[in-house]
Amino acid sequence: MPSFTVNNPEPGRSGWSLYGGRLFAQVPARIAATSTKDDIEPLEHHVEMEIDVVDGRLACTELRAVRTTDGPPITSDHLRRIPVGSWVEHAAEALLIVQAIESGASGKSSSSVDFTWPPADFAKDGPTEDALEAISQIYAFCMATGRKPIAVLTREYGLTKQTASRWVATAKRRGILVEEHRKVEGDATG
Repeated sequence: MPSFTVNNPEPGRSGWSLYGGRLFAQVPARIAATSTKDDIEPLEHHVEMEIDVVDGRLACTELRAVRTTDGPPITSDHLRRIPVGSWVEHAAEALLIVQAIESGASGKSSSSVDFTWPPADFAKDGPTEDALEAISQIYAFCMATGRKPIAVLTREYGLTKQTASRWVATAKRRGILVEEHRKVEGDATG
């Protein structure tokens, strides 16, 4: 995988509050990808992507490929080799473009923290309030970063598709999972 750098302005800029304030996306963000010696299929061009939120999901809103010195001209074959979706996903988690919002205790302001996946056994006691909260965290992060939440719940947590779908629906019905997204001016965390 190439080396990535992110060009984000200083904290306090605008972004998106996602899933009822459960997540904060620090966007727009510009990502630059540079091949490393370890790349199996190195890029032949310098690639930059602008990432923003579209319909509650992180998405590439601009892609720029620039010919490197003495590199070949850019062709459609070169552009098809750019894994836009996996780079957006990588930027969300590894470059911390999407973070969880942690509510402050007794009136203190909220803060953004690195997203952490719930423990593997979160569902062992059935659809408890804690399990539905975990389902909501997983669902929101997956949706915001372009993953398929039901697939993640079945593959990573061992839930059946039916159980995962039913629990997501229950979390929505109880108001634990809210599909509300809004643009925020300044830091949404506080």
